[in-house]
Amino acid sequence: MPRRLLTCLLVSAALPAVALAALPDLVVRAGAVEANLHQDDLDSESRLGVAAGLGADLPLIEGFHLAPEVWYQQRGFEKANFAGVSPLELRTEVLSVPVLVAYHFAARSVDPRAFVGLAADVLLGAEARRDADWVDVSDDPGSESLSWSVVLGGGVRWHDLDLDVRYVHGLSAATTLDYDLFDDTLSQMQAYEDATETTWVFTLGYWF
Repeated sequence: MPRRLLTCLLVSAALPAVALAALPDLVVRAGAVEANLHQDDLDSESRLGVAAGLGADLPLIEGFHLAPEVWYQQRGFEKANFAGVSPLELRTEVLSVPVLVAYHFAARSVDPRAFVGLAADVLLGAEARRDADWVDVSDDPGSESLSWSVVLGGGVRWHDLDLDVRYVHGLSAATTLDYDLFDDTLSQMQAYEDATETTWVFTLGYWF
């Protein structure tokens, strides 16, 4: 896909009213995801997945940059234990569209940055299981496909190479997924209404 078309897609998704004076730098990133649920009374283990994304860098005032991005991420959790209940597992595929504000620190040979922003997460698919085969729960009647999350992290650019580490904290309850396909025992998930996703993303990238 031509560079100009990629730029237009990223910028129009995040800032349709902004006119660009010049084409921004683009970066493609790929790496690993460590995802879990956060809830005080829920004992679960992290699920490992992959992440791949495309981003743009738009300089603003001195030191500050705007960074619209598009990501594919695999999330979920493993071995979530409810009192007296067999462990429940969930794996999801998410299209995440963050808009970040980054501050670039002055440095001689590298370009370090810290960033924070908001992401819209679109659920592409979700499967769950409890001591059985995986069952698709993304199309259940009560499921919601859009959620929101806060993104914060940092990275460093060295010439055309990039290293990025970020933490993503869900703002929408993980229980927006409907578990009607499961028995009443598994529906106890609905008792954990304040459970949110927590995700670490570690990637390497290439600027062009």
